[in-house]
Amino acid sequence: MSTSPRIALIFCWAALAAITGWAVESPAGREPDAPVPPLRTEIEVRADAPIVEGNHIAADGITFSRVTRTQLDDLMAHDILTGVRRVPGILISRYNLVGSYGGGEGGTLFIRGMGSGRPGAEIQFLVDGVPRVSGVWAHPLMDVLAVDTMAQIDVVKGASPVLYGNMSFGAVDIRTRRMLQDGHELELSAAGGSYGTLLTALNGGFRQGRFDTYVSLGYKHSDGHRPQADGELQHYFGRLGYAVAPGWRLDLAVTHTNNYARDPGVAGLPPPPRAQFNTDDWLTVVTLENTLAQWDGYFRFYSDNGMINWQQWNTGRQQSEDNDTDYHNWGFRARQTWRGSDRVALTAGFDWDDYGGDFTSVIGGVAGPTRGERFRNAAPYALASAEFGDSTKIAPVAGLRVNVSDPFGTFLAPQAGVSLIRGGTTAHVSLSRGFNLPGVYAAVSYDQWGRGDAWRELEPERVVHLEAGVSRVVNTWLRLDATCFHDRGRDALRFAAPPPSYENIAEYELNGLETSVTVWPADAHHLFAAYTFLDAQPHDTPYAPRHTIVAGWNWKPLRRLDVAVDAQYIGRRFAANPRYPGARVAMDGFTLFNARLDLHVTPESWRERVTLFGAVENLTDTDYEYRPGYPMPGITLLGGLRVTIH
Repeated sequence: MSTSPRIALIFCWAALAAITGWAVESPAGREPDAPVPPLRTEIEVRADAPIVEGNHIAADGITFSRVTRTQLDDLMAHDILTGVRRVPGILISRYNLVGSYGGGEGGTLFIRGMGSGRPGAEIQFLVDGVPRVSGVWAHPLMDVLAVDTMAQIDVVKGASPVLYGNMSFGAVDIRTRRMLQDGHELELSAAGGSYGTLLTALNGGFRQGRFDTYVSLGYKHSDGHRPQADGELQHYFGRLGYAVAPGWRLDLAVTHTNNYARDPGVAGLPPPPRAQFNTDDWLTVVTLENTLAQWDGYFRFYSDNGMINWQQWNTGRQQSEDNDTDYHNWGFRARQTWRGSDRVALTAGFDWDDYGGDFTSVIGGVAGPTRGERFRNAAPYALASAEFGDSTKIAPVAGLRVNVSDPFGTFLAPQAGVSLIRGGTTAHVSLSRGFNLPGVYAAVSYDQWGRGDAWRELEPERVVHLEAGVSRVVNTWLRLDATCFHDRGRDALRFAAPPPSYENIAEYELNGLETSVTVWPADAHHLFAAYTFLDAQPHDTPYAPRHTIVAGWNWKPLRRLDVAVDAQYIGRRFAANPRYPGARVAMDGFTLFNARLDLHVTPESWRERVTLFGAVENLTDTDYEYRPGYPMPGITLLGGLRVTIH
């Protein structure tokens, strides 16, 4: 073992020992649950939670962080990346203020070093339990994930294959908004500011008896902080729900997004003659949910139709080049949880996913051959959990997913864990083995390269994830947690040439420690800070900084005034093109500060709430980049109005 992993382990054990032994025993409390839990149904999140939060322990033993709707508003999030950028262990990359250019450096995220090894993607994105991924290129498209529709985001920070399946070296699990109680709500917000930025949204819902509905519309645009750094996001979301019988609910949700973002190019060089990334996507989800005395779960059908038009410039031919992708993903997902008692639960499910599409390259107005393929996965899985003891509780959990892929065969993904709960202290350890199948991109690329079906020889990527941690609720105003983690990957796919190909040639190791503290010293103050240490082998693994720090502070100096401040430090790291990892460039670290102020104009007793808000991003005018040659904006000002009627 090298010196760096030893140092990481020493830090881990020191932090765990310190937290476990700190303070007197506090009253027992209900511990947070999983994003889709078999045993506990909802985590307890304070309405006045700070702008970011630490880790919770999922029912399958993996740690995750939750971002609530209130926190999204405090962060003034206009897309998924700005919504999760302060989650501990997260690093984002982007070019522009509004809009994500593709699924690579121009708009993506990394979880504790995971996500940098594309082709494809290592991180699973789900909306209401269904995958959101480009069916051909096997990576998520950030712009089709409309943040105004989101009620909460759970960021799963390790391989969780039983519940999340393929690509789940990490996961981003999104739940969309809906009316949970009888009544109605209407929310209108509009903001404008630097660089011609305009952010608007209309959200509203109604529920009465058996019927409920929700609608969300949004338009966001920015001219950008550099020439050709403009982008635009549009979304249209509608939901209809009906209680067909006691304990049974039928739900239809439809989301349409239409977006574009441009690439401003490397600073100091002429901008590309033509560089624009356009997406258009329709997602339809039909769900039959059940919430009965001992059973709860769902039966869900989804269909995702999307288009990507990537407008580029072919420098070799000095001609325009369009890469056009049409994808269609559809599938069926079922999950049921049986609770024999408050202490025993069994979750069983089945996923069927059919995904793929067509790709055409058009150079100088002349279309090349259309290439396409479809893959299919079938995956039954089960997860069992139990709880023993009274004053000291032991909660083991174990599960298995059997994934059957038509081109790549059968793969088993097990995981297990155990938690020890005493008073306000919860310790946990878990072990899992995740997998990532080669995507349709492999078949399409090999066809382009004239290599036929040689892609069928590729193997799934594999990762073993081990984590151990402890969380302590010291008293009513202090919570501490620390988690050590270890990831060992093998058979990782990488682009190789000549001849061009993908090969299972890479191995890597990630060791780290994540600690956080949440403090409520008084009703008017709520603070949070987290530190993530990450040791990556090879040392130049892209987008895996050794040190990151995030912090947030919510302050209510007056009854109608709210102040939210957040900060982030990203240490020295390496950057590379995620599509073709190769040459790595070292990048300096940076620190960012942001602030937001809300002034509630109307009295709290009114049903109509009017709020004026203002925000300053990059408060200290820091020079920083996510990618070499792509400077991000300096001080950015935004201000606006939100009207809410209940």
